[in-house]
Amino acid sequence: AWRMQMLQAPILTEKTAPVLVMGKIDAVTPLSNQDVRIHIQHPYIEGIKQQYRPNKIGVKIKSEFLLEQPLRQGHDIMVMAILMPPSDAVVSGGFDFKRYAYFQGIGAHGYAIETVLVKPETSLAPSLINQMRDGLREKIQKHILDPDHAAITMALLLGEKKAISKQILQEIRIGGIAHLLAISGLHI
Repeated sequence: AWRMQMLQAPILTEKTAPVLVMGKIDAVTPLSNQDVRIHIQHPYIEGIKQQYRPNKIGVKIKSEFLLEQPLRQGHDIMVMAILMPPSDAVVSGGFDFKRYAYFQGIGAHGYAIETVLVKPETSLAPSLINQMRDGLREKIQKHILDPDHAAITMALLLGEKKAISKQILQEIRIGGIAHLLAISGLHI
């Protein structure tokens, strides 16, 4: 009960029209095809009063909307996006994104519809760990040319599993080594 009270935060109740979203990037997760998913902590969301704004939101950004500058934790961001409440499980007993989002403190998710504007962090330098993580990710992408091999390497070393294709994930499960991905990244 205590954990439930600690996690209580506003959750978006309906899909929005395109809205201006601004805030500080809390996390960046690379996806396939150079797309990324970002989490924005304490976002400003146009048209939503502060007491109803989620504390954290997830926004998927297609590579075509990214400028040359890479997105990093701590950057201020401004983007036009369509947001929606976390969805229930698609099939009974399947992955329940709404429950997952609740326990992660995510009150909405959506996608960018225009080019993203980024202002690099000006207050404090990004943490050494994030700099190392970003550097390692860039080296993996540069030196491991096969996208599947790069995705598996990033999953094992950084805990970033989103870039692994569904086919490769299925083969990993069939091979009985999926547990290696569960203890990847900072858990190793």
